Amino acid sequence: MHLTKNIARNIRKYKGDRNISFLRIAKKAGIPYTTLENIIYSRKNDVQVSTLLKIAKVLGVSLDALVGYKPKKRPTSPPQVGESLPA
Repeated sequence: MHLTKNIARNIRKYKGDRNISFLRIAKKAGIPYTTLENIIYSRKNDVQVSTLLKIAKVLGVSLDALVGYKPKKRPTSPPQVGESLPA
C-alpha cells in the first residue's frame, strides 16, 4: 500500500477514535482544510513532514503511528558464534 493511502487511512482511524471533525483537525493544526482534504483523498503525494507533524500532534499520535511505520523486530540478544543474523 502506498504511503499516502496509509496516512489517509490512519488519519480517518484516529479521527474516529477521537471523535473530531476534519475541519477541526485542520483548524487546530493550522493548515488549510483543502490541504487536509487532499491528504485524506490521496490527491497529494508530496505531503510535507511539517504538515504531518501538525496533524499527528492534533490527533495525539506520533509521526510513526500516523504514517503506519512499524519497526522490524530485532533479536533480543546478540547472535551466538556461528549463528546467522535474521533477514
